Amino acid sequence: MNPYNENLLDVAASVLESQAVELTHAQSEYDASLFELYYAQGAEITTIQKLADSKIQLDNSNAPVKKNATNVNNLATNILASANQANLCGGQAVTNTAVTAANVQAAANATIKLASDVASIFSILTAANDGDKILKIAKTVHDLMNETAYHAELLSQQVMNATAQITEVPFAGVYDQAKSISSSTGNLLKIASADFDSAWQNLNKEVNNLAASAVAAKITEGTYLDKKTDIAAIKSGYMKANAALNLDLRVITDDTNGINFTVLFTPLHNPFKPAEINERPVQDYFIILVKKRKSSTFNITNAQQLLTDKARCCISVDSIASNKSITQQIAIENTWDTDDEPINRGQAYTAFVLGVFTNAYKTGTNIYDDFLSAPSLPFAMNIALKAPDSSHIRVESTNLASTENNAGQWPSHVVKFTMPAEETELNVRYQCILLPVKKARESKIKKNTPDFVFTSTLAQNTPFANYTIAKRVEDESNDNNTINYSAEITPATTDNFGSLLVNNRYYIPVILSVYSGPEEAKQGWYSPALSDLYATASFKYLIS
Repeated sequence: MNPYNENLLDVAASVLESQAVELTHAQSEYDASLFELYYAQGAEITTIQKLADSKIQLDNSNAPVKKNATNVNNLATNILASANQANLCGGQAVTNTAVTAANVQAAANATIKLASDVASIFSILTAANDGDKILKIAKTVHDLMNETAYHAELLSQQVMNATAQITEVPFAGVYDQAKSISSSTGNLLKIASADFDSAWQNLNKEVNNLAASAVAAKITEGTYLDKKTDIAAIKSGYMKANAALNLDLRVITDDTNGINFTVLFTPLHNPFKPAEINERPVQDYFIILVKKRKSSTFNITNAQQLLTDKARCCISVDSIASNKSITQQIAIENTWDTDDEPINRGQAYTAFVLGVFTNAYKTGTNIYDDFLSAPSLPFAMNIALKAPDSSHIRVESTNLASTENNAGQWPSHVVKFTMPAEETELNVRYQCILLPVKKARESKIKKNTPDFVFTSTLAQNTPFANYTIAKRVEDESNDNNTINYSAEITPATTDNFGSLLVNNRYYIPVILSVYSGPEEAKQGWYSPALSDLYATASFKYLIS
């Protein structure tokens, strides 16, 4: 089989193009599953917090209020029963006391009348017979009757006072007030019971929501893992096909300064000669850079015309002596694409390899067209920004008595970090994002993993309201090599999901470095950087 046959090359290019499209599609599906998993896990975490809040509300507020309302209502019911009994018995007591008073008064009047008669008899006896024995008896009777009449009048007065006093007792008024209080406490109990029932139903709803969100998170996690496996398999398939059909053409862009990139490929061999002879059919290799959007239409005719025109986009490979792999490092400065435009950072390109066959090989095979590879996977040159070192990120509590900010908020904590001074020469925005941690290990430095996926891509898509922009600190002592930054944490600060921070909960502060310069053309030059969340110490949020 002649591997350089035109039809075979077309098939190879078609296969690679198909796999590249499949890889792009798989990458899109993977990214979508990543976001879906992230938000599903966020919904589960939010539901867990809502469930905890509902239980706290029920246990610390609704249940005690209902219990106290029940006790007060029971007490009011007992008081009402007692007041009702007192009202009934009190009326009877007033009647009985009045009858008693009338009877006592009649008895007292009779006693006084009798005492008056005894006094008259004693006066007659005294005048008729002084010293007689009868007179002595009469005197004794007279004295006893006077004493009895006195006590009868005293008793009559006491009974009258008792009648007056018991009449003044407001049995009916007390009963009416007790009835009103009982009605009020009954209404209070109804309200407390309704609130308790509502809180209980809300708790049950959150339990059901948690179950549903946990199931949804597991389903999306399964989808995410499937897509992750799919993209790994498709990448592996593409790399094998690329190695077999397209010279194993690759572009490496690991220069963090975005200045150089490297093109690697395997040289062509003469299929009609044994491999150990190592007869090279190609006299020159050229690397041609094409904008991604034009790579599908770039062909051997275009490449040969550019070479004929000595276009400066045709990059001559320095050495082709290697039998196994050829490596060419290219600086973007003074490098052009097929549109005769300089290579720009942030622009997506593909690389083609043009192999110019030797005249001997062309004559021997009767193939006079040169060789053009299929395009490489797209690549772009970027300058990698730097994120703060995790060991330089710390969280400090603040003095609330003297730290009110411009928004009228009292920051309870401040995230602080340092950056190399040379990094501050760029227009870089440092976005502080707080990631919730369910449980923290008790250690001197608490380093934890959040209960959800979080990547640089997700950090770049965090809404503006869910992060705090760090400010450069001018009043702190700096050396010449570092610059200090800080981000305030206030009661209005939210986590990455948009939920307000929870007291006594642990959070991991991560910093995303993003280019924020005014030049629109440079927006795509720089790739954001996220600090290492797995190596960053967490902190406990406390409301002072």
